[in-house]
Amino acid sequence: MKTYGVRGTTEDGAEVMEYPLTSRMEEMAPHTRVDPPEEMSPVREACDRAFAAACRYSGGRDLVEEIMASNY
Repeated sequence: MKTYGVRGTTEDGAEVMEYPLTSRMEEMAPHTRVDPPEEMSPVREACDRAFAAACRYSGGRDLVEEIMASNY
């Protein structure tokens, strides 16, 4: 999505362009980490790898729906 900029000037008269609607990426800091309750089987590891590969091609809403459907 294209966001439009707003031109302005600083106190010293320099012209600046700001983009107030842009997203700011910050480092994530998860509060919890969930480990599997038991040793993972080769089948589960294969499923997790397939899910991770699919995540590269899915949008955020798709991923949330898949996570909820899989009861992860």
